[in-house]
Amino acid sequence: MLEEVDSLKDELKYVRHLLELKNAELQNKDQEHEVEIKKMKDLLHKEQNSISELKVEGVLAVKQMQDQSWKESQLHDKLLSLQKQNRQLEVRNETVAKTLKLEHDEEITKLHNYYDRQEQEIEGQNKKMMQRLREQLDLRREADIQEINEQHKSQMNALMKNHVTAFHDIKNHYNDIIMKLNKQIGVMNLKQKSL
Repeated sequence: MLEEVDSLKDELKYVRHLLELKNAELQNKDQEHEVEIKKMKDLLHKEQNSISELKVEGVLAVKQMQDQSWKESQLHDKLLSLQKQNRQLEVRNETVAKTLKLEHDEEITKLHNYYDRQEQEIEGQNKKMMQRLREQLDLRREADIQEINEQHKSQMNALMKNHVTAFHDIKNHYNDIIMKLNKQIGVMNLKQKSL
C-alpha cells in the first residue's frame, strides 16, 4: 500500500515537472513573440524614419526645383507611394501582432486543457487506487477478525478439553482417596471387631 502511495507521489512530481517545463516553454515562446514584434516595430520605425527623411528631401527638392513641375510631380507621387507602403506596413504589423497573440492564446488554452485532463485522470486514478486500498483493508480486516475468532474458538476448545481432563483427574484422585479411606475404615472396623 505504501509503495502504491509512493509511486503516486512520484507520478505527481513527474506531472508537476512537466508543467514547469511547459510553462518555461510558453515563456520562451512569449519571449520569441516579443522579439519578433520588436523587430517588426524596429522595421516600422526605420520605415517611418525613411519616410520622414524622404519627406524632408521632397520638401527641399520642391523648394529647389519650383520651376521643374515634372520633378515636383514625381516626388509627390513617390511620397504618396511611400505613405501608402507605410500604411500597408502598419496594417501588416498589426495583423502579425494579432495573429501571434491569437496563436499564443490558443497554445496556452491547449496546454491548460491538456493539463486539466491530466489532473482529472490522475484524480480518477487516485480515487480508484484509494477504493482498491479500502477494499483490500476491509478484506484484510475481515480476515484478521475471522482468524482471531478461530483462534478464540480454538483456545476455548483447548480450555474446555483441559477443564474436562482436569475435572476427570481430580475426580479420579478423590475417588482414589475415598477408596483408600474406605479401605482404612474397613481395616479399622475389622480391628475394632476383633478387639
